Amino acid sequence: MIDTKEQKRKIRLNIGFVNNMTVSKKLFVLNIMAIVSLSILLAVSFFGLEAVSCFRAYVGGEGSYSKYQKDAVFHLFKYAYSCNEDDYGSFLRSIKVPLAGRDARIELEKTSFNEEIARQALIEVYIHPADVKAIIYAFRLSRYFNIGNINKVITIWSEADAHTVELKRLGDELHEIISTGQIYRDKIQDMLIKIEALNTKLMVLESDFSSTLGDSTRQIKGMLLKVTFSTFGLFLLIAMAILFIIGKDIKDKVSLFKQGSEKIAQGDYKARVTIESRDELGELARTFNRMASDVLNKNEQLKLEINERKQAEEELQKAHDGLERRVEERTSELMDVNERLIQEIEDRKQAEEALQRSKTMLQSVFDGISEPLLLLDEKLVLKMFNKAASEYYQVESKDGAEKLCYEELMGSSSPCEGCNVPSAILNSQHVSFERKGFMDPNRREQVFVYPVLDNDEKVSSAIVRISDITKAKRMQMQLLQSEKLASLGFLISGIAHEVINPNNFISFNIPIMRSYLQELIPIIDEYAKAHQDFELFGMSYPEFRKDIFKLLDNIEHGAKRINNTVSELREFSRRKDKVRLDWVDIEQVIDKGIALSRNKIRRMVKSLEINIADDMPLAYTDPEILEQVLINLLINAAQAANKADSWIKVKVSLGTVWQGHLIIEVSDNGAGMDKETRQKVFDPFFTTKPLREGTGMGLYLCHNFVELLGGRIEVESELGIGSTFKVVLPDKDRRQINRL
Repeated sequence: MIDTKEQKRKIRLNIGFVNNMTVSKKLFVLNIMAIVSLSILLAVSFFGLEAVSCFRAYVGGEGSYSKYQKDAVFHLFKYAYSCNEDDYGSFLRSIKVPLAGRDARIELEKTSFNEEIARQALIEVYIHPADVKAIIYAFRLSRYFNIGNINKVITIWSEADAHTVELKRLGDELHEIISTGQIYRDKIQDMLIKIEALNTKLMVLESDFSSTLGDSTRQIKGMLLKVTFSTFGLFLLIAMAILFIIGKDIKDKVSLFKQGSEKIAQGDYKARVTIESRDELGELARTFNRMASDVLNKNEQLKLEINERKQAEEELQKAHDGLERRVEERTSELMDVNERLIQEIEDRKQAEEALQRSKTMLQSVFDGISEPLLLLDEKLVLKMFNKAASEYYQVESKDGAEKLCYEELMGSSSPCEGCNVPSAILNSQHVSFERKGFMDPNRREQVFVYPVLDNDEKVSSAIVRISDITKAKRMQMQLLQSEKLASLGFLISGIAHEVINPNNFISFNIPIMRSYLQELIPIIDEYAKAHQDFELFGMSYPEFRKDIFKLLDNIEHGAKRINNTVSELREFSRRKDKVRLDWVDIEQVIDKGIALSRNKIRRMVKSLEINIADDMPLAYTDPEILEQVLINLLINAAQAANKADSWIKVKVSLGTVWQGHLIIEVSDNGAGMDKETRQKVFDPFFTTKPLREGTGMGLYLCHNFVELLGGRIEVESELGIGSTFKVVLPDKDRRQINRL
């Protein structure tokens, strides 16, 4: 028997060892225990989840196996009575699933198995790909470690596969009997009895399969619960014991600290705390004792410092009295300086008022000019602008802001694209140039730059004036348009005269020719009946009879199309003297414009797509003008086609604001345009087509027509990618039409 005193001595040594550990080490030990326990729990949980996933996968596979086995039996019985090959085909498709399960089992039972073959076979049994690995893992594991329940499941599986193969053989034999065409009902009935017996055996095996999986699940569940609770209980007992030891040790040492602190508070600076352990509290006790010694020494030094401080205070009082005298002298000097400063401020205030009056007068002169005026320095800092410029740029005048012109007026971080003002100021030139309106792209402007020189003949600033020349340009372009349309109308009139007259002869003679044929055909019909081998022009008589009337119909259809085309050309060539607004069906306008340009589109473009939004309301516009705009855009898109898979898309939609009430887009995947071409595309007589193939008036007329309707036309294009022309028209109530 072991001595009880010896046992107690060992326990005290062990406890002392724990007490000498640092708090961080104690916490580290507790953390290690928690991590180990948590790792065990996680491992157990992972194993449990994997086991559940495995059994769930086996249950799912058994469900698919059972379902398709029963379907196979059902279709086989149905085939025996119906003798329909479709039923036999359904049997083959159903039996394929359990046979795939058999292939997977056979592959997995090999010593060196092909995992991909087994995986594909299991997927054919409708097992989810994510569960296939669990089935393979459990199958192989049972072979190495002889897991009883899994081995029992595999044994049932193997026996069911043998019955499945037999069922397939009986099905093939039944098919051979029925395929002969001689139905032996007795023989078929015997085979159905065998099939039913196999089905019964398979149902029993499937039930055993499911119950075995259930027993395995319950067994693993009990084992996991035992391991989990055992691990948790053991960790809880050890942690409580360690926490009790640590808590008692800390409590005793804190009590010693309390006693020592009370003595120090009562003035006993010789008090000490006796703790010999090597943990943080032992180190704190040693620090406490050193602090008490330092306090004792500091107390003695403090007495000496108090005496020295009294002497310093006496000297400080003497210095304070001298400082007061110097402050009084300096205050008198500052009062004199302050009076002079007040006088300077008053003089500056009067100068600023005079400068403000001059600036106000200059601003009044600026505001009296009706055209936008800007005053810029040589760095493009905006010094001043008049009321017309404020209305033009839609900004408010702010005194003292002095920002760069493009920041203040356009809200941009870089100079405006295509602006010539910086170069004019840099070169000290008095220049003027024409441009498209910055704020309104439908407006044309003439910009004048007047440099302002200082006394050294250097440019200190510049005045920019913006004049609206839209009306003058419009009058000039309208004159060109009128001449163009007049020439076009004259040309079309001549063409119509030369085409319509011959075509009228064709149209007039077609009914006569049809009546002639109708009189002759009965005679030829009688002849053809008497001569069965009668042929004309290499065709049998019925084919010839049908073809001759078809040719006559084609001639009549072509004559009508010629008349319609010439009529549409006449209508297109009529000169628009004014805008005639009316409520129109926009879809009809689109269809008519496409009909006029369809022939050219068919020759040059592979596909044409039209997308009109559902429930489009009536549009208040001029249908003839809008039709001419659409025709020009479609022909322009067709001429830009340069790809084998070329296409044109027409899209009609409604906008969300009144200025963009109706939006028509014509897109293509043709040659596209670069930046320089996009800027000039609406200019008159500008064209990128070869000589004598384009006049440069099509898009220019489109631009003018859209302006007449109160809208705008925009273009987006990228070289080699394609272009999109967008026509944006306002609604009825808020449009502003520029009439001719």
